Amino acid sequence: MALIKCPECEKEISNLAKNCPYCGYPLEKQETVEEKQEPAEEKQESAEEKQETAVEKPQEATENKTVSQVTEEKKTESFISQIIKMPYIKWGAVGLAAVAVIIAAVLIIPKIGKGAAEVTESEVVSKQAESQQETQSTPKEVKRDDTEFEEYAEGLVNATTASITEEYNKIAGNIGDSYDGYKNNIEAVSAWYAFCEAESEKLYDAIISSSFVCYQEVGKSDKIKEYRQWHRALEDIYDIWNDGLKDYYDDWNDLYDDAYHDFDDVISKGYNSNYRETSDLWEDMYDAYSDSWENMYDLYSDKWEDLYDLYSDVSSAFYDGDTNIEEIYNKIVN
Repeated sequence: MALIKCPECEKEISNLAKNCPYCGYPLEKQETVEEKQEPAEEKQESAEEKQETAVEKPQEATENKTVSQVTEEKKTESFISQIIKMPYIKWGAVGLAAVAVIIAAVLIIPKIGKGAAEVTESEVVSKQAESQQETQSTPKEVKRDDTEFEEYAEGLVNATTASITEEYNKIAGNIGDSYDGYKNNIEAVSAWYAFCEAESEKLYDAIISSSFVCYQEVGKSDKIKEYRQWHRALEDIYDIWNDGLKDYYDDWNDLYDDAYHDFDDVISKGYNSNYRETSDLWEDMYDAYSDSWENMYDLYSDKWEDLYDLYSDVSSAFYDGDTNIEEIYNKIVN
């Protein structure tokens, strides 16, 4: 080992020292800045060379630092430079950067989503509040309490329709498909018309009496205390019997129409054998059909008026505060 002078501080140091222990000046052979700086178009430095050059630049920035600080920094820089040069360390750094990005995404994105969810939830709460306010400002609908009467009226209509249809099918079976078959069952056809009229009147009277019972129940309930409630209840009852009568009208009218065409078909078969007799028989058939149809329609119309008068008179009585409506009902049915 020999002693040499530091080119920087000119103090004697070992010739084996890599750095001056007094000023930190590097004693290894270094390329000057001028040697490193060549035209860009002639030579491009690799990433490792640039990093090494950055570590080994002249110590201009170290002039204002202590010897120990400079020495430590040089050691650290040299160590980091060596590590960076290792290929697997480079890829490890890239991996760490990727992990950092993923962690940031995991931590930040949920917060953003949470913020959006909070906004959405606040909007929902606002809409619910508006809906509740509208509900409170809107009068509540009165619940209908007429299911039993509706089912009863519908049952009466269906039962009556089934009854008169069944009787017609019996007559149609006896008549068959012949002219003589109708001639032999003329009295049965007339009896069937009378049966339809009688069954229809029973149906209408049953609907009138059941409607009256429903009106009485309204007068005895708490609904009578408020005009809107009892008036709506009466309208519901009105709708039920009105729909029931319309449905039954469609039923018997269709049945009468089918009967007319069936009778017309079988009677027309007699024109070839006895035109005069067939013509007279056809006119009798049509008169019986037409008379019974008119009776059925008049019965329907009269009973509808009775039901409407009952509804109207009960409504007037309730409006006047009178819930004793039995006299009104007796006046209509007697």
